[in-house]
Amino acid sequence: MSSMAVNKNDKSSPTLFTEPLTVFLDSASPSSYLPPHIIQPLIDVTQATPYDSSLYSVSCENENPDVPTFSGSVDFGFGNLTIRVPMQQLTWVGSGDLCVLGIGQTSNPHD
Repeated sequence: MSSMAVNKNDKSSPTLFTEPLTVFLDSASPSSYLPPHIIQPLIDVTQATPYDSSLYSVSCENENPDVPTFSGSVDFGFGNLTIRVPMQQLTWVGSGDLCVLGIGQTSNPHD
């Protein structure tokens, strides 16, 4: 992966990082894990809070608990290719009015 950015309410945020990062893509896994220095800007932009030891949560809409109140997307860059993933596809229902963010923090800060 070469970059990651967040689009919030149709406004693009600054790119969160632009350093090459080796990643393993697994469409069957419900979560993706990134090093702390990469996930922290995403947590800040989405105002996510700790959910468990490695995952974070964001608020969900009260009327529709499957929809995070943070509308927008996360853009993953792979060279000249950008994959835009809507926030609704990056979250699942947690407890109460929380949506679990499907991007977590690795336990090793050097991963």
